Amino acid sequence: MKSRVSRYLSAGVAALAGIVGAAAQTATAMRLEPVTVFAGQFPTGERPGALLNSLEVVRTPGTAADINRALQTFPGVQLPDEGNALFVRGGDSFETVTLVNGLRFPNATRLNAPAGNFAGTLNPFEARRIDFASGGFGARFGNALSAIVDLETLGAPAVHAVTLGGGLGAVSLGADVAFTDNAGLRFTATRKSTAQIFALNGVARDYPEPPNGRDFSLAGAWEYRPGAEVRVFAVEQDQELGLVANLPALRGLYRQATRNRLVTLSWRDRFGAWAPQVNVGGGALIRRETVGDGDVETRTRHRQFAGRVSRAVGEGVELSAGIDGVREETRLAKAVAASPGFAGGFFSSTLTGTQTGAFAEADVAVAAHLRVIVGARADESTLTRRTTVDPRVALAWEPRKALTFSLAGGGYRQVPEAYNFLTDTGPVTRPPMRADQLLGAVQIGGGDRLARVEIYKKNYADLVTLNRVYRPVGGGTGRAEGADVFVKTPLPWAASGRLTYSYVDTRRTDPDSGRMARAPFDVTHTAAVIVDRAFGDWVAGAAWRMASGRPITPISGGVARTGGGFAPLYGAPFSGQLPSLLRLDLSASRYRRLNAHTSLVLFVSVNNVLNRANVYTYEYSRDFAERRATPSLFKRTLYFGFSLQFN
Repeated sequence: MKSRVSRYLSAGVAALAGIVGAAAQTATAMRLEPVTVFAGQFPTGERPGALLNSLEVVRTPGTAADINRALQTFPGVQLPDEGNALFVRGGDSFETVTLVNGLRFPNATRLNAPAGNFAGTLNPFEARRIDFASGGFGARFGNALSAIVDLETLGAPAVHAVTLGGGLGAVSLGADVAFTDNAGLRFTATRKSTAQIFALNGVARDYPEPPNGRDFSLAGAWEYRPGAEVRVFAVEQDQELGLVANLPALRGLYRQATRNRLVTLSWRDRFGAWAPQVNVGGGALIRRETVGDGDVETRTRHRQFAGRVSRAVGEGVELSAGIDGVREETRLAKAVAASPGFAGGFFSSTLTGTQTGAFAEADVAVAAHLRVIVGARADESTLTRRTTVDPRVALAWEPRKALTFSLAGGGYRQVPEAYNFLTDTGPVTRPPMRADQLLGAVQIGGGDRLARVEIYKKNYADLVTLNRVYRPVGGGTGRAEGADVFVKTPLPWAASGRLTYSYVDTRRTDPDSGRMARAPFDVTHTAAVIVDRAFGDWVAGAAWRMASGRPITPISGGVARTGGGFAPLYGAPFSGQLPSLLRLDLSASRYRRLNAHTSLVLFVSVNNVLNRANVYTYEYSRDFAERRATPSLFKRTLYFGFSLQFN
């Protein structure tokens, strides 16, 4: 069951619960492994884009060291609220897939498609590499409609180290063990809670149980020869909260507990011109919601694999092919209390699905300044009972140095989550959701000084969406078109800055009325300006964010129910709109080497400096005659912490 309650509430919880991980996220700040993020991954000889390293993830004001929030400052990502889910180029959050070592990371946003994810994302310092493809990605990536976050974890540590981290609402312990120069283990444990943040800064909501959680991760690597490596990575995340809600579909106490596990085993090598890579793993996502006297529990267990091999053929030609698959068992259990006219009871359904895919791709340097990638992908699913084949193509032309024109597109499919196939009368068959994309870009410059403009158009078919009573409705269609601008440049007085602006117009079939309407995440204008500067050992930054308000379906009043209470009268679908979201965030951090074996990082941040009362949603009186704004969770919020490393 994908909860409308979570859709409305998780973003606010996400925004502040993400902060409590900042101490843990910064706890490994002394080992600065490079992380590269690409805003729109159009291919060229040097893979251009907006560059972001791991330290910038931590230093970007307002991100709380969260990878997703850092990505939200890049082109094509809309901000319907202050959560950390990724809504990319007119797509819903579930259309963006996060891969860890080539396998899908089933975080909390996977099962409830919220407007934010309070389970948090992975520590950026656990990543060797992050690629962000906001569209037009190649045939290697399947089962995703809009975007890919592709993360590869770190290799072996170079030295022994112990890291202690602490801050307002979080404590962490990390250890690196280097067995040899090319083999070792890394371990991190974090305990976090928003209670201390609430106590210092206040809170706009009623939380009988403030959001809290625990994260554990273990990583090991052995590079048995240059370019050949075996890696293992395991992570477990727990999150709990209790919240008093006042929404049309829920009035009362809402509780949630989520546990997410993932284990991956990876191998890569090179034999002459051949370069194979294999990733296998699995895990579980367990989610329990208590709404009044009713309980809903979803358990998903999965096994995954992904393997590919590439081969250089002559000069300027690379061929690659691979297979991937996942097997999932999903169990949905509901315990519903009796009510007038309803006996209540316990309901349970289990569904097992298997997805397999294969791809082939050719990367060809047609001329000295022209590169073409052509590929195709085939997918099959036991839930959809369909076999599909989709072409992908991308090209880049560099007529002169520091000037690149790019074009990419193709067909993209995604199988709806298993709960969309479960009904009161048994499982149903649905086709995979589809998006056809066409993207174009022009870029001037590169590195720390660049300007990039991207335009795109997407057509959707066979979408599955939940209606107001949480039932999946299939057969939806839609479209999205827009333009993104990204500028990164040095500034006067030794500062640097970047500007992002995104425009989008997206329409989808409303699942309740069946009419075409604005999508609930159709945020027409999104902009961000980020400036930072070093002052000796300190680095200070400021971030200003703006997003036009997301659309909502207004409620004009209420109608008395026969059994008591009132039912809302809804207006035209998504014809209303929230006020614009505006935020100014400041941050500062200092790195200092205390002696040959000890380092210290101090950090402090103030989010929503102007204390703007951004509107998260609207609450209504019980007869729906009165409406009042529900403020965002982010009041002006102070956060601080430290990280101490011994090596």
